[in-house]
Amino acid sequence: MKLKQRLINQKIHKLIFNITQSSVLGSDFCLGMYWLRLGLSFLICILSAINLFNSNKLKYKDKYK
Repeated sequence: MKLKQRLINQKIHKLIFNITQSSVLGSDFCLGMYWLRLGLSFLICILSAINLFNSNKLKYKDKYK
């Protein structure tokens, strides 16, 4: 199942049964791990973009000396 559809299903389940997101995911620990994974993915994405632009500058700088 696609991620977007899974998130929509979780939200519907949460609204129908009037429960918290941590009880849908299993516990507060699991919810914290999901947030940690999201934060680490964001950090890796930013670092990869920075590395991509820096490596291109170095490559062209050496080429036109």
